[in-house]
Amino acid sequence: MLHHLFHRLLSPIRRVATTMCGEGSGDKPEEAAAGPAPTPEAPPGTPWQAIVASVAGASHQRVGLPNQDAIASQTTRQEGIVLCASDGHGSARYFRSEIGSRLAIEVGLAKIRTFIDRSEEEDDERERWARLLEHEARDRLPREIVLAWREAVMAHAAANPRPADATAAANPADDPPPESAPEPASPTEEPGEVPIDAYGATFLAVAVCPRFILYLQLGDGEIVTLEQDVADFALPRDPRLLANETTSLCGQDAWREFRVRLDLFRSNRPDLVLIATDGYSNSFATDQDFLQVPGDLWTALRREGPAYLERNLAEWLTESSNLGSGDDASVGLLFRMPCEPHLLEAEGSGTKEEVSP
Repeated sequence: MLHHLFHRLLSPIRRVATTMCGEGSGDKPEEAAAGPAPTPEAPPGTPWQAIVASVAGASHQRVGLPNQDAIASQTTRQEGIVLCASDGHGSARYFRSEIGSRLAIEVGLAKIRTFIDRSEEEDDERERWARLLEHEARDRLPREIVLAWREAVMAHAAANPRPADATAAANPADDPPPESAPEPASPTEEPGEVPIDAYGATFLAVAVCPRFILYLQLGDGEIVTLEQDVADFALPRDPRLLANETTSLCGQDAWREFRVRLDLFRSNRPDLVLIATDGYSNSFATDQDFLQVPGDLWTALRREGPAYLERNLAEWLTESSNLGSGDDASVGLLFRMPCEPHLLEAEGSGTKEEVSP
C-alpha cells in the first residue's frame, strides 16, 4: 500500500524523467531515474538561479485556513543568492503563524544578505578569515535572525491588538507545542495583547556566493544537496523532532537551536540544493523515496529548462500534499545550469543533443 502511494506521489516528477530519458512507459521508475551521465560542474561565473513554489494543504483548505508556509529567494551582490523558507505552526495556539512565517522570510533574507556583505571584508590571513566567518555563521547570525524576528513580531502585535472577544480558530491537525516554545501567556494577560508564540514558525535557509555556501535550519523541514547525481541531507537530523514536535523561532533561546553548516568552496559545488517544508517531505514514507526527488528535478531542469519547472512545480506539490500529508507544502530550488536549456550532453558521447520541450 505504501509503495503504491509513493509511486503516485513521485509520479508527476518521475513521469517527466521517464519520458525525457526515453526509457519506456514508466512501469520501472527506478530505472528511469538513472537518466543521463553526471553533469560537469557549471563554469565559474555561471549565475545561480532559484525556483520556489508554495501551496496550501488540503486539510487547511477544507476549513478555510490560509497557507502557513512562506518561501522566497533574493539575489545578492557578486553573484550571490539567498533562499529562505518558513513553516508556521498553524494550530490554535499559534493563530498568527502565517504572519510569523512571512516575517521570518523578510528578516532572514535581510540578515543573511548582511552576513554575506560582511564576509567580503576579508582578513589578510585566509585561515583567520575562515575562523571568523564560521563564528559569525554559528553564533552571531542566528542571534540576529531571532532578535529581528521577535522585534518584527512585537511591532506587528502592537499595531494589530487582539479584540477582547477574539477566539482563535482551531486547526483540525492541531499540533503539540514546539519543544522549545515558551509557556502560553498567563491568564492575567490583557485581552488586547498577543503573545509572541502566536507567531511561532520554523526557519530554513541556504545562501550561496562565490566563496562559500551556508545552510541554516531551525525546526522541521529538509535541506538536500545534489552533487554528481548523489542526493544527501545537508544537515544532521535533530533527534528531538518527533511526530509534530519542532523547535521554533518563538522558543526560549531559539538561536541556540539552529543547525548550521558552512562550506568554503575549495572543491566541487553542489549542482542543486532543495529546501522543503515538512508538508512536502512528510508526503513520503521513507527518506530514500524523498531523496529521489532532487535527481528527478535536476533531470527535468537539464532537459526542459527552468521555465518548465516554474510552470509545473506548484501542481506537483498540490498532488503530493493531497495524496500524502495534507499539509501546506513549499519547495525551493537553487541551481546553476551547466548549459543552455534543452541542450544536454548525450549519454555515452561527447556531443550535445537538442531535446524538444
